[in-house]
Amino acid sequence: VRLLGVWRSGVSVIDEVDVVLHPLKSELNWPLGDKHSLDFAPWRWELPSHLLNVLLLLQQPAEASSCVADGSAPSGNSAHAQAEASVTMRLRGAIDEGIAKNMLQRLPHLALLSEAFYHE
Repeated sequence: VRLLGVWRSGVSVIDEVDVVLHPLKSELNWPLGDKHSLDFAPWRWELPSHLLNVLLLLQQPAEASSCVADGSAPSGNSAHAQAEASVTMRLRGAIDEGIAKNMLQRLPHLALLSEAFYHE
């Protein structure tokens, strides 16, 4: 009876069910106990989201994204907005340099062509 209470109050997120539920390919682990926030939440998932958003914006040519092309801060003149604009401009420069040197490709999507360029 206690186990039913745990199942009713729990949440299960399963991806790739066909693989996960196959008895010979996977093992399911069910966490028990109190629910606690993940370490570094919510930055843990917000940071990759912000980075991907910037990279998706920057894969467009500079002329197509005027707010990034002219170096203007996103909103306001706070130190945070200025730092964000500075980092975005540095990324724009690195992407443009990589494309000019044929170390990155822009189409069909931004892709690294040279590992050496990444480590530069």
